[in-house]
Amino acid sequence: METIVIILLAAAFIAFTIAAIAGWTPLLRTASLAQPEEPTASPMLSVVVYAPAAESEIGRWIETVMNQDYPDFEVIVVTQASAEGARMLADRFHNYNDRLRFSFINPEARGLSRRKLALTIGIKAAKGEVVLTTSTSVEIPSERWLSEMAAPFAHEETALTLGTVRPDFHNMNLWLRGYRKFLWVTTTARWISAALNDKPYRGQGDNLAFRRRLFFDHKGYAASLLLKCGDDDIFVNSISCDGSSAVVVSSDSVLNEASGEEASIHWQESREQHRFTSRFLPSGPAYRAGAASVCRWAGIACCAAAAAVSPVLLNLAAAGGLLLIFWIAEMVVYSSASKRLLTPGAGVLVPLFSLWQPVGNLLFGLRCRSRRCTNYS
Repeated sequence: METIVIILLAAAFIAFTIAAIAGWTPLLRTASLAQPEEPTASPMLSVVVYAPAAESEIGRWIETVMNQDYPDFEVIVVTQASAEGARMLADRFHNYNDRLRFSFINPEARGLSRRKLALTIGIKAAKGEVVLTTSTSVEIPSERWLSEMAAPFAHEETALTLGTVRPDFHNMNLWLRGYRKFLWVTTTARWISAALNDKPYRGQGDNLAFRRRLFFDHKGYAASLLLKCGDDDIFVNSISCDGSSAVVVSSDSVLNEASGEEASIHWQESREQHRFTSRFLPSGPAYRAGAASVCRWAGIACCAAAAAVSPVLLNLAAAGGLLLIFWIAEMVVYSSASKRLLTPGAGVLVPLFSLWQPVGNLLFGLRCRSRRCTNYS
């Protein structure tokens, strides 16, 4: 009987080890992410902004971005309005005319993602060597945002810089907020880890910088032309072979979504879109996350079996101790990564969230299957 217990505990140890290697590596890499470097050169930066918001919100956003401390940049705002509306905005901000321009897309445009169309128009008009795409639906935290996003391009081999956009957790349901933070931190850690290994496969288009020539070398968003989503992930994946990638995460560069009461709706839509787009991207990170989940459950099952086969105090202590050590380490690793991503909280619930995640993903996948057609233009 004791031999069986030893075998089960050894199997649990191996399973937990595999779960730790597969699941914690992205979190550990994210936790050790270096702080943004100081700029040593200032290539001209073109900030291309998709502006679906109301005129008052666009105005507040422009006032913020024009106060950036970066020495050489222009801002191209593409509004979802008429030519007259774009002209009125240009007249309103005529004092910035030396580095602020406006264009527009027709609100009734059909057959193509409006966001992709707007960004394509803006990028074609851009004069800078480096383009940074964003939108007026995010909040800029600091006047150093552009400086930190542009700093990696001082190195000629840098092809793109990945920044992060934090969801509007504050306006989400309190009971769902902790789990959604967990999902965002672990998912973001996976694509950051891949980018640090110069294998980027995903990005966030509202905080993404790249060399302008790469947009045309790879025919812009042609690879995702028929999709409503995909201009972030598929484009990042397509240019990943043209140079190294950098990741910038700091209190000055992490943007915040300004979703207000629609925060939960936006969260669901964004998650559905990324889930849909994932089929066109490398599957390695998802497989490793799946392996970690399977091994986590296998380790728990082996510990439970060891305690049930021979429920003496020593065996119960060994099984419980092994499980407790794994869970404590998991909480520590997650907490470290979440603080680095400026999204701390709910660390004590991480073991519970990790166990629920495969079930939640299955239910979410069933929901996505019924809405798959809505992701095509």
